[in-house]
Amino acid sequence: MALIHHDQRDYKQAVDETALAFQNQLFGLIEKGRTTAGNVISKIEKEIPTDIIVPVSSMSAFNVSDGNIRFIDGTIHQHALNQFCEKVGIPKVYADRLLAKGDWGKELLVANLNDQYTNYEESESKFLIRSVDSQVRGFLSDKFRRLDSRPIIDAFVKACAEVGAVPIEGVGGDTRICIKAVLPMVFRVGDEILAYGVTISNSDFGNGALSVRIFLLRVWCTNFAQMDEALREIHLGRKLDANIEYSAKTYELDSQAMASAVTDIISSKLSPEAVESYLDSIRRSVEEKVDPKNLMTRLTNMGFLKREAEQVREIYNDGGVEQLPPGNNSWRFSNAISWLAHQPGIAPERQLELEVQAGKVLAAVAAPN
Repeated sequence: MALIHHDQRDYKQAVDETALAFQNQLFGLIEKGRTTAGNVISKIEKEIPTDIIVPVSSMSAFNVSDGNIRFIDGTIHQHALNQFCEKVGIPKVYADRLLAKGDWGKELLVANLNDQYTNYEESESKFLIRSVDSQVRGFLSDKFRRLDSRPIIDAFVKACAEVGAVPIEGVGGDTRICIKAVLPMVFRVGDEILAYGVTISNSDFGNGALSVRIFLLRVWCTNFAQMDEALREIHLGRKLDANIEYSAKTYELDSQAMASAVTDIISSKLSPEAVESYLDSIRRSVEEKVDPKNLMTRLTNMGFLKREAEQVREIYNDGGVEQLPPGNNSWRFSNAISWLAHQPGIAPERQLELEVQAGKVLAAVAAPN
């Protein structure tokens, strides 16, 4: 039986008939996922943020029009509204309750915001407002380090192509994006058939740092777990001048530096040695026992909402081999979280967070050297 390689390197690969069947299934996932990855790349190319610097003295410009809360001339995305409220100490629970009351609740929330920013303690403060198509999606510090996602994602795609990794999924929300690429081959760990790849995520609106992680995909059920983080670039840099164009050169240079770093990371994380190291961590996670009675406590400590924790516990206890691997172990626990990430109704941003949590379960067992 012929081995299926993405290049000439000697990967340890399962070659029996079962593995070949799952190899074909992986090819199907890749073909299906190309479209979503392409859609996210198109979204990045199209939705380029427009930036303005606003002094605190001009911040009391909230209003309600046609049922929408607006700032200056733009409607406000929920993510940006949360940022506006958080900056002046308006609790999210209170803001959400007002929003649920209809127009009068929105008017009251706007009055609160205008009053808070009129009396903001730091009178010399300035803020960065980032919009797309007249929708305010990010309210940020003037120290926010702007990174152009376009050259960074382009470098990611090219670096993956160099080592033979291909796109398998794109996840694109309004405020955070992610692209995943996978080595087009399967690996066997005991009875498990796995694929191995790398993911890049970023937010231009303060909803997460630029991050590159490796992931493991359980081919049985397409559960993803995002593991080791090779790059985490917090968007914090020098203060921006009121004239955004003045900072354009720094913007370009910073983006190019990050693109170069991403290229280096891909070649390292998709090396044969890296693959084998992470497969070893899965072997250890299979051996690490989990007490189902303690699942709710563990999930609560990990920051899961009660409803989410109950869903994870239910699938962990009842899920068959099509959903989860067998046994009471960390590998099954991780896959139960990954399963939740891909359920209908889960927002793209939350899907990515859950996949990272699934990876943390595995990392806590035994991180590779």
